Amino acid sequence: MTRGAGLTLALLLALHAAPGVHAAPHAPAPASAARPLVPVPADLAAALDAAAEQGQQGDARGAGEAFDRLLQDPRLTLLDDTQRSAVWMAAAWTAGTLEQWTLARQRVQEALRLDPSNSLARYFLGSLQIDAGELDQGADSIIRAVQTEPGTPTLRTPLAWALAAHLRDQPARLRPFLQALFDKGWTSDGVEPDDLWLSLATLQADAGEAEALATTLSRIDGPRELIALRSDKRFDPYLKRDDPRLDPVRAVHARIASLSDTLRRTPQFNDLTTEFGRLLLVAGREEEVLTLTEPLLAIAAGPEALPAEQRRSVAWLLDQRATALRRRGEHAQAVASLRLAVRAADPTGDTVSQRLNLGVLLAGLEQPEPALAEVSGLGDVSAYGESTRALVELVSALQLRDAARANRARTALAAVRAQAPQNPLEGLLADDRMDDAATALMAMLASPRTRVDALLSLQDMRTVPALPGDAARTARWRQLKQRPDVQAAVRQVGRIDRYALYGDDDTR
Repeated sequence: MTRGAGLTLALLLALHAAPGVHAAPHAPAPASAARPLVPVPADLAAALDAAAEQGQQGDARGAGEAFDRLLQDPRLTLLDDTQRSAVWMAAAWTAGTLEQWTLARQRVQEALRLDPSNSLARYFLGSLQIDAGELDQGADSIIRAVQTEPGTPTLRTPLAWALAAHLRDQPARLRPFLQALFDKGWTSDGVEPDDLWLSLATLQADAGEAEALATTLSRIDGPRELIALRSDKRFDPYLKRDDPRLDPVRAVHARIASLSDTLRRTPQFNDLTTEFGRLLLVAGREEEVLTLTEPLLAIAAGPEALPAEQRRSVAWLLDQRATALRRRGEHAQAVASLRLAVRAADPTGDTVSQRLNLGVLLAGLEQPEPALAEVSGLGDVSAYGESTRALVELVSALQLRDAARANRARTALAAVRAQAPQNPLEGLLADDRMDDAATALMAMLASPRTRVDALLSLQDMRTVPALPGDAARTARWRQLKQRPDVQAAVRQVGRIDRYALYGDDDTR
């Protein structure tokens, strides 16, 4: 069989994620490498193999030097543009592993000049742009890669959610991105991303796209998303509320049964496992969460032995274990589990979610100084992450009677209110500003963008007692929910029903 450069590099490109905070996806060789390839001289093929092998073995510097030489090799002119594009992409990736970001960008741009259909290069360019703070340009690159990549997109889950969050206020760009993922059958490790499909359905409903909306609704069967659809009157023309498929309780137990069978046959640490744990918590099956996560306690003590993607899943499973323990009143063990989750996530460089969750828990346990320590030094975070950090700081400052710190936290919450309004609303409740909180909640209900989250927060769900540091705020929330003006605002756009499941906040 004739060997070509695109195929020679396929294994390297498939096994390694692009570097940076927003890593590019695992992917095979660029789609264009599927075209007939020009025969490659045996000695050149061997040199390409050797450079790829060095990269696979973790010798990034050696691989970088090898690709520096190969890019100057006159024999590259024997390859067609598709094959040379693959070589330039591999060289760009290697430069990235060495944190030579300018060189990596130059090389990936050359890869795209040679072959604009090189979707892997397009993903990598997008990740470099996002890491450089060029969020809109990076989003456009990723969207184009998703739209043009043949078959199911190889977009990695964290980047998909980060992009969707960034584009939340840009429906003209968010819709084609989500539609491309939906049309091409993208999933997160085999799990339907129901929250993304709910966002797509909301955009379609607002645009009056009945046929497209019906297709999207047929793929949504997550309990949280079904509750959202049932609560929002925008979807009433498209749903039969007595349809058994739309019963959230039935849906959660059906999903648990299906995932249990899958994981029994092929045990793994990935998004399937974390989805399984999340659904068990929604259903109130805490004992099963503890059984599922018990083996992870030893693994988390030495997470470096696990691949990065598995470490991310282990961290989230330990986060779920902490929730199960908190519901049982085992607060010290819950804190310990979240500290293990931070340790499991640490080698990936992304501990933000677990540290924020630990800060929330410690503030709820009236341990303000440890809570503040956990949420300090997080660096740049999303608007929602910033709002969570600021809420922890406000609650902790109130416990410490630190007026200056509390005022700084209020300023931070106000700064992100437009992008992430839920925690600024919580800040108003912490300050007992009930009229302002009602105004904020009614504004969320009136906005097509934030209505789903507002309605979800108002449903009557199963609850456990609030932690001491959260008890007053939770009581005020219940008072807020019963206000006539809030009830009237709900009736305008949706409804409140009762479900024998836990919601996003299991104390309300």
